[in-house]
Amino acid sequence: MKHSPIATFLTLMVTLFLLVSGQTSDHATDPKSKIQNPKSDDAWLATVQENIRQAEYYVTWQEQTYLPDSLPAYQAPNRAHELRTYFTPEGITVMPRTEGIANGANEANFVLSWRLVGVEEAAEPVVSGNRIEYQRGDLTEWYVNDERGLQQGF
Repeated sequence: MKHSPIATFLTLMVTLFLLVSGQTSDHATDPKSKIQNPKSDDAWLATVQENIRQAEYYVTWQEQTYLPDSLPAYQAPNRAHELRTYFTPEGITVMPRTEGIANGANEANFVLSWRLVGVEEAAEPVVSGNRIEYQRGDLTEWYVNDERGLQQGF
């Protein structure tokens, strides 16, 4: 299922809030629940900030891209290395993360594309957080995007 980046972000934020706060509707009516514990607030904020930091590397669906012909694709920004990777059934494309976006141009100083050859089976990417997989028969090609960079494995 494909979601817009905004919908994915909002879903993530609501889920994080509910998971970290651990509150239910029963607690909301309890007057004692309004008392704040600064230590737990600090821990909550640190947890939310860390979850947001990690989510910045998630693979998401993008209807408008900077790929040739502006084809929709999965994409993963990498702020640590200032790169953006697009994932299509044919392969992946890496380019500068923000270049061409600020001025609306569809140009970058470099574009690096590659695809797996020698395997005839096409595969639709399957996404889980910051990981994306291509299942090609008995072979699984995978990528993980994090602050260390983009890792590929088989």
